[in-house]
Amino acid sequence: MLKRCCNLVTQKRIAVARPGSEADAIAGSTEIGYTNLHMATDDNLLNRRTFLATTAAFGLAGCSSLPTGAPTSSELLANSENPASQVNYQIFDLTEDVVRVAGAPVNDTFTGRFAGRGSPSSAVVGAGDILSVSIFESALGGLFTAPETSLGSGSKSVVLPQIVVDSAGYIRIPFAESIRAAGRTPREIEKAIEARLKGKAIDPQVIVTLGTNRSSLVTVSGDVRAPSRFPIGIANERLLDVISQAGGSSSPPHETLVKVVRGDHSATVNLKTIFDNPRENIYVRPGDTILLQKSPRLIIVLGAASRNAELRFDTDRMTLATAMGQAGGLMDSRADPTGVFVFRYERQDIIRRLRPGWSDPHYGDRVPTIYKLDLRVAGGYFLAQSFQMRHQDLLFVTNADGAQLLKMFQLIGTALGTTSSAAAIATKVP
Repeated sequence: MLKRCCNLVTQKRIAVARPGSEADAIAGSTEIGYTNLHMATDDNLLNRRTFLATTAAFGLAGCSSLPTGAPTSSELLANSENPASQVNYQIFDLTEDVVRVAGAPVNDTFTGRFAGRGSPSSAVVGAGDILSVSIFESALGGLFTAPETSLGSGSKSVVLPQIVVDSAGYIRIPFAESIRAAGRTPREIEKAIEARLKGKAIDPQVIVTLGTNRSSLVTVSGDVRAPSRFPIGIANERLLDVISQAGGSSSPPHETLVKVVRGDHSATVNLKTIFDNPRENIYVRPGDTILLQKSPRLIIVLGAASRNAELRFDTDRMTLATAMGQAGGLMDSRADPTGVFVFRYERQDIIRRLRPGWSDPHYGDRVPTIYKLDLRVAGGYFLAQSFQMRHQDLLFVTNADGAQLLKMFQLIGTALGTTSSAAAIATKVP
C-alpha cells in the first residue's frame, strides 16, 4: 500500500512538471528520493517477515524445550504405558461408580477392629488391689462372732483388715487359707470364701468390696493436658470418659488421632469421628493404652492450578471441589480442564472392587493410583463435590496442549518488541 501511494505521488509530480524546467529537475530528484524510500520499506518488510518466519520455525521446532511447570494430559497418560516407568500405577476415570467406591472416606474403626470386644467389662480383681472383706454368721458363738455376755449382746459379723492381693494373685483369709483372687470378680471371691468356711463357720455369708483399684488401669498419654494412668471403676468408663479425665485433647478434634492399643491389636480413629459416631466411643478395658496425636491432615496441589500449595483440612473432610476452590481454581491461560488428576496410594481391596479380578503380587498393601476428572462436562463438577480427598493426596492439574505454543508466541512478541525499541533508538542517534 505504501509503495503504491508513493508511485502515484511521483507520477503526478512528473506529469505537472514541464520538460527542461527547474520543476523537471525537482521532479527527477523527488523520484530518486521516493525510489529509495520504496527500497528501504521493502527491505524492512522483508527483514521483518524473514525474522518472523525464522523465529516461528525455530519456535515450533523447540516447543518441547521451553520451560514448563506441568506436563500435558497426553504426556502424563503416555508415561503410564511406558514399560520403563519406575512406578507402575493404576488409572481410573472418575465416574459415579468410581466415586462411590474410592471417593468415600476410608477410616479405621474401633468397632471393626475390636469386634466383640466393645461390651462393658466386669470389674475383676488383680495383683496389688486392696480388698475389704466382711464375714457374717447366722448365729452367735461361731468362728467370727462373739457370744452374748453381760457386757453386750454379741456380734454376728466381723470386718477383716484390708487385704492386699499379692503378686501371685492370692489373698489369705483366716480358716480359709489362700484363695485365688486375681482374675475373679468380687462376687466370685465371695463364693470361694464361703465354700472354704462351710462347716467351720455358722452358715457363713461373705461380702467382698474393691477398696483400691491398682490393677485395672488404662494409660492415656500424648496430646492431652494431663496424661496419666486411670483406674476403671464399676461405672465401665468409655473412651471419651478417660480422655476427659486426662484433661481432653490439646488440639482441635479434626486434627487429633486417637490410637487404642489392646493386647496385640490396635486401631486409630479421628477424634471428631468418635464425637460424631457414638458407636466408636467404645468401652475401655484394663491394660488399654490410649494415645492422642496431633496430626493435621493436608493435601498437595501442583501444576496449572492458580496456587500451588499445601492445603490443610479445616474440618474432618475435604472434597475435590473444595480443594480446587481453595487452590484458586484452574489457570485460564494454562490449565487443561480435562486433565485434573488425584494421585494417592490406594488400598488393594478398593482396587479389586474397581477392577474385579485384578491381582498383582508386585504391589504391597498400597497401590499407586491416579484418578482423572474431566471438567468440560457439568457432571464432572458434581463428581468433584462427592469425591472425598484423603490425607497426603496430590491434586495435579495438567497444562493444555496449546500452553507451550502460547508461551512461544509470547516470547516472540517480547523479542519483536525489544527489536523495535532498539531500532527506534538507533534512528534517533545522529
